[in-house]
Amino acid sequence: MINQIGSIGHYVKVRDFMNQAGQIGQLDRKARRLRATLILEEAMEACAAMGFRVKGICTGSVELRDCKLDSLADVAKELCDLHVVTTGAMVSFGIPWECLDVVDDNNLLKIKNGTIRGDGKLLKARDHPPVDFSSLLI
Repeated sequence: MINQIGSIGHYVKVRDFMNQAGQIGQLDRKARRLRATLILEEAMEACAAMGFRVKGICTGSVELRDCKLDSLADVAKELCDLHVVTTGAMVSFGIPWECLDVVDDNNLLKIKNGTIRGDGKLLKARDHPPVDFSSLLI
């Protein structure tokens, strides 16, 4: 059986790593800034591995410029690193893993009534229900 990276085991491993690194229970500005920095750094590295450099991120108008496509192993490593740091942010904020299931289920509802944007992104319909975390977040 394949252990999916999206498993609760992954969440627990990231939480254990953060606990050992002294990063649990911190939500001050410095800790939030670290999480944001890690996410941006890893997202930029993942984009670069996929063959794109990101420009204009500070202006709010992101532009992708072509660069060398890395090996599949490099792309996999960068995407996994991005997943680790986003999971770390979830751990930091005390967001339970089950929130991902709620978002997945909500996204699947888009298939029925959504529309496809020119770049291929599936957009939700106007009457699409919002994600409901009320049973998971305190």
